[in-house]
Amino acid sequence: MRLELNERIEDESGIVTLEVFRKMFFGYFKGEQTAFQIYDMILPIISVHYDSKSKKFLEGDDKRATPDKKCIKI
Repeated sequence: MRLELNERIEDESGIVTLEVFRKMFFGYFKGEQTAFQIYDMILPIISVHYDSKSKKFLEGDDKRATPDKKCIKI
């Protein structure tokens, strides 16, 4: 899973879209009964807001920190 994830990282900052991470996570943990619970627990910890234009991370209270800028920091 780590190797595939490394191949899908968008840039040197280690950013992956939520959609890509979700597909990979549930593809790897296919059939696990607790996968959804684990995903819901780790998502707030590993997700960040990232502005790809300025290539900067945004704080949660920033006006620019919208759901479409939410991604996973690996």
